[in-house]
Amino acid sequence: MLGILTAHLFHLDSDHSENVHAKGTIIEAIFGVVYVEAGLDQVISSIDAIR
Repeated sequence: MLGILTAHLFHLDSDHSENVHAKGTIIEAIFGVVYVEAGLDQVISSIDAIR
C-alpha cells in the first residue's frame, strides 16, 4: 500500500525539497494513525524503536 502511495507522490523530475516534503507528510500520517489507534505511549515507543 505504501508503495502505491509513494509512487504517486514522488516524481523523478521533481526537486529534492518536494520529495522531502512528501516524505514528511507520509511520516506525519503514519504517526497520526498510530496515535489514534494506540495512543501517545505507542507513538513515543515507535520513535524510540526507529532511533
